[in-house]
Amino acid sequence: MTPARYVVNFSRALIFGAGVGHHSPIGGYLETEDLVLVLDVNEKFKPWLVERPRLYNAINTNDGDKKRGLLRIE
Repeated sequence: MTPARYVVNFSRALIFGAGVGHHSPIGGYLETEDLVLVLDVNEKFKPWLVERPRLYNAINTNDGDKKRGLLRIE
């Protein structure tokens, strides 16, 4: 099985209260805490943890006339 990598397109406004869309790689998932590690490439934010439902809500938005999403790379 080939390891997968994930990149997420999400609305910063729904995570941080301000901002626009952004792409970041996913670094991991802490199952017992239900937290996602987002490896934000923006120096201001750095890596951060977010509750899975909160990240899902930030992904489940539109980027122009198309839905944002999660990219799986193998």
